[in-house]
Amino acid sequence: MKIVIADDEKLVRFSLRNMIEELSLPLKIAAEATTGAELKQALAEERPDIAIVDIKMPGMSGLDAMADVIKSHSDLEWVVLTGYSEFTYARTALSLGAADYLMKPASPEELQRVLSGLIEDRNRLYRARSSEYESRLGAILSGTAERSNRHVGALVVVDSCRDEDTVKQLRREIADTVRSRLLQFAGRARRAVVTSGSQADFAAALAWPIDDREGEAVATHTLQVAGRIAVAKSSTQTLVTVVTTPVAESLDEWLTRYAQAQESARGRPVSGAGCVEEAHRLGELVESMPPAVRRLSRVCLELARSFSERDSLSYLQRVEELQQLLQSGSEALAPLDFAPVIRFLRAAVGYPDAATDKTTRLAADRRIEIAKLRSRVEDEPPDAGDDRSQALAGRIAEYVERNYMADLSVASLASHFGVTPNYLSTLFGRARGETFLRFVTRIRMERASQLLLDRRLQIQQVARLVGYSNPRHFSRVFRAHFGHTPVEHQSRNRSRAERPNS
Repeated sequence: MKIVIADDEKLVRFSLRNMIEELSLPLKIAAEATTGAELKQALAEERPDIAIVDIKMPGMSGLDAMADVIKSHSDLEWVVLTGYSEFTYARTALSLGAADYLMKPASPEELQRVLSGLIEDRNRLYRARSSEYESRLGAILSGTAERSNRHVGALVVVDSCRDEDTVKQLRREIADTVRSRLLQFAGRARRAVVTSGSQADFAAALAWPIDDREGEAVATHTLQVAGRIAVAKSSTQTLVTVVTTPVAESLDEWLTRYAQAQESARGRPVSGAGCVEEAHRLGELVESMPPAVRRLSRVCLELARSFSERDSLSYLQRVEELQQLLQSGSEALAPLDFAPVIRFLRAAVGYPDAATDKTTRLAADRRIEIAKLRSRVEDEPPDAGDDRSQALAGRIAEYVERNYMADLSVASLASHFGVTPNYLSTLFGRARGETFLRFVTRIRMERASQLLLDRRLQIQQVARLVGYSNPRHFSRVFRAHFGHTPVEHQSRNRSRAERPNS
């Protein structure tokens, strides 16, 4: 298998190359790139199986290059390189389709784990493709292949803010209901299938022989009825959307149509979720939307995904992105009917619907209240044992330990890490078992106690060095923390230092 390495730092590329060569894995380093443009060229020329890409590179970043070519390199496995300060970009890369990420500097053990897993996945995929080809070819040669069937189907998407187990059960019930209706179409030469897709959707498909003169009419009607039954399962907290495909002359053609339906369905937050739509009509509608409207739809979908995964940090970052979009794109969004967007957010993230009066609701449907969206995770922050919470709390603690002399207000730290002050305070307290302000004070006091031993430093200087502009306030905090004043601390420790050894 071939691998490409993209990083603008020569030392990083050299280190990765050496480690990969020493791992004894079936990998050949086909090319190296220092910019996003070079990466695109290497991918086009080498067609590698795996690409290790630095998120930040001059010119076109690794993330931009990935977004630009991921559709044309759908078989490529992406691994992104990131540092602690760039971790939010790694999340974006994963949402684009990256298989994994490596924290800088990558260790041989971690590189071994990631690459071995990818190689195993690739081998499994290649074996499955060979097996599929063997089955198809065998059917054709034996004369048992269904080469004259027509196909029609639909994508069924469920958006819901309910808990994971409830949503899984609901999807199973909807899938069983759709399957039950479609099986009424099945017969000796007709086929009906309902199969799982991603965590949020599933596919329904019907097939019939080309010489079945009633097949298309019956299949289309059956699919429409099943779609309406599925959509009827929608509620305030759940929206079921069905996107139907046109009739296809082959299975491969239908799979292409289905992929187009999936792409079209990404416009459902603004086009109106919770209904039966034809894929080509919905696709044309999405294509005609201004960029700001398409971006609004994308952000709403990412909000829903973050909420369903209980990824509070990503959720709050998407809320901030939404707020910026509403401010910067106000002119482009002015003609938009926000009622479908509000309806989607109510179902997908539990956006509070405080309006009961019809007039009030119509007015509320013209805007999205950011504070209400934030409250969905701020009121219920992650548990202390959540890995993402622990990781963020650890990064905050490391930042405080390095910058204890700077402005460390909750507001400034929240802005730095892309969350709200209330969320930061609650998350840190639950994850660390200590309030944020108490942690900051403890770090500063520990450092102050060391600095006070330096006879060259006055108390006022020590106060400033640990982040206090007011020496009196510093003295009060020091006394509350240690039980004695800075002057007494100096005196005690100097007395010990001057005491002769017995």
